[in-house]
This record gives sequence, C-alpha cells and structure tokens, in this order.
Amino acid sequence: MSLTYRSLSPRPEKRSLRGPSLACALRGLAALLLGGSALAQSLVNGGVVRGTIAAPGERHTYTFDAQRYDRFELRVVDVDGSSFSPQLELYSPGGALLETSVSPDVAVLDTREVDIGGQVRPGTYTVVVSGAGGARHEPGTYDLYFVQAPEAIAAEELLDGLTIFGEIERGELDTYTFTALAGQMITGTITDLPGGSLRMRTERFGPNRGYSEGIGGNLHTFTTTVSPGGIAVLVVSDGSSTATGTGRYSILLHGVAAAPPYPPSVFHRSETQADPFLFDNAGHAGLGPRIGDPAEPFNVSLDCSGAGTPGVYALSLSTGQQSALTTPWGWLYLDGTLLLQKTGAHAQSIETWFPAPAGFSLPNDLTLVGRSYTVQGACGGFSGSFRLSGAITQTIGQ
Repeated sequence: MSLTYRSLSPRPEKRSLRGPSLACALRGLAALLLGGSALAQSLVNGGVVRGTIAAPGERHTYTFDAQRYDRFELRVVDVDGSSFSPQLELYSPGGALLETSVSPDVAVLDTREVDIGGQVRPGTYTVVVSGAGGARHEPGTYDLYFVQAPEAIAAEELLDGLTIFGEIERGELDTYTFTALAGQMITGTITDLPGGSLRMRTERFGPNRGYSEGIGGNLHTFTTTVSPGGIAVLVVSDGSSTATGTGRYSILLHGVAAAPPYPPSVFHRSETQADPFLFDNAGHAGLGPRIGDPAEPFNVSLDCSGAGTPGVYALSLSTGQQSALTTPWGWLYLDGTLLLQKTGAHAQSIETWFPAPAGFSLPNDLTLVGRSYTVQGACGGFSGSFRLSGAITQTIGQ
C-alpha cells in the first residue's frame, strides 16, 4: 500500500466577510475579459453542474468566492466519452490565468489553498470550460465537479459508528461532512472495495487545516484530536494520472458528535479483496432493520461477479456472530442457530435477497427490538471451490 501524506498550513485567523458589491463587480470584469456568457453561472459546492458545448469556440464561465485558507479543487468530465476534449482554465481575482488543464476524458485542477502571499489570493475566481486543441470545434456534454472547503455542502453527513458506502464514477468528487467537538478524538477508515479500477484518493479538511489521507492502496486511516471544533469535510476521488478510475468504497468514523438513530450495522470483511462482497441494500445501508419497515429485513446483495465460472451461491442468517474463523473457503462469521437460508445458481452475477424468504414475515413484534443476527454469503466458481463473503451483523431498531 502506497500512501502520500501532506499537511496544509494552519488557519489561525478569523474569516472576514466581503461586501456583495465587490463580488458582483469582479464577476462582471471577468465576463468582459474572458468572453463567454455575459452572466457567469454558479458552481455547486460539493456537487456537479452539467453543461453542453454546442458551438465552435464556445466557452462557459463560472465564478466562486474564496477566502484565505480556503481549499478548492475542480474536475471536468467528458460525459459521453466522445471526441470532445474538456479544457479547464482557472483565472485569479485579478484576471490572470493561473492554470490550464486539458484531457481527452477528465481535466483536473488539484487542491489549491488560498493565501495572501502567492498567486492564489482571496477574491472571486473565474473558471472557464471549453473544448481543447483539435476538438475545439467538437460539441460535447460535460460534468463540472467543484469542492471548496470548509464550506462544502455534502449529500450525506457521516455519523458515529455508521458505515457509509459510496461509488466513484469517472472523474467524480464525492463529498461528506461530519461534526466534531473541540477535544474529541476522531478515527476514520476509508476502504477501497473489490471490483473496480479506483486508485482511491482521500482528503480531509477541518475548520482550520487540511490533509491528504492517502493515494493508492485499499485502506486509508486517520486519527486526530479536533481543535477547534466545527464541521469537517471528507473528499473521496480517483487519484490516478487520468482521474478515470471507478469503484466502490466504504467510510467508517468513530468519535464524531452526531450519533445514528439506532444501532448501526457491523460489517465484517472477507479474508481477501478478491472474495465475494456482501452489500446491505436496505432503507439505510448502514443501519439494521426497523420494526414494520417494508424495505426490511434481509435486503442484501451478494456479488459473485469475481467468480471464475458460473456456480451456486448461498445466503445464510444465524442468531450469533463469532470472530473470523479460518476455513479453506475464507473467514466464517456465522454462529449459533441458522435461522434462514437462500440458495440458487449464479452466472458470475450479483444475487439479491429480498423480500424475506417465504414463511418469514417482516419484524413487527416490539419485543424483537434490540435483537441481533448475522448474514453471510458464499459463491461457487472460485477455482472450482466456494469462497465466503464478508458478513453483516444487524440489530433490529424501533
């Protein structure tokens, strides 16, 4: 596993607010200097904007405001994989061209920090998207990803002890936030899951500092004592030279301020990265079933696509869970009484278990609240044998 670490400069000073008139004036100046639309478009911090270059020489202009110690990064993706080559230009608040990125697939402007001593200074920045080189006259649809920390608005908040699953598409920046109190010790684990081409890259931005937690490898971890408290941002992306890698990952934090509404599921890893993978597809992929929830229980998927040949599969549910027991087929976690099982044939495919097997109703008995069980799968076709997946232990909530 190869990890790259870097620490960005501290943020000891308080942030100051600028008047809106200055921002508007700078936007207008950028539009005059750079051409394109007379009114610059807005970026989505922590999200994506889709646009289409429809005419030869067309340029799309976007702006964003940045203050000292902010960090930001951008990526432009050729959505259709066509002959359109995205070009991304970054202009300073004064109108100077700071950087140009061109790619046949994904144009990347890596993380920059705003300071007063260099070229990247506080103010209103302008971003221009266009076609590059011989593809300048080719039309194309693009996605523009933008993250600015610590103000990024994420699609999902990370909760204490709750495992979150995500997937990186080509060129994507996935953004998450979590709340930390001053003096809290936070530990985090970000895992690259099997079955993709992702070269996982993770970054963490706190209220006053930013870090790269790792590039490459299948496991990134961190431990930090928070000072001061506030909202932190975690960004996951592909760190390959082309930024085109794709794949799934999981995130698990301990010590954050926000707790889940009922006990989170516990995910137990398989013996090797090549083993079948077990996913929770339920109403909330990080929590066990709730009494009476029609999306529950046992809504899981077993990924047998890594098998060398078609074969048979099994999904089993037991009353107990044990530490990883070494077997010729991988690590076994099932223990206690076997309650339910589903078997069938797979064609190197993903097999689902939902709804519950015949004769087993949804959990509607309040006396079941707090009861736990463990699910694990097995796939045939791995060098003529079976391989066990990881397992999930869930607790029924109300």
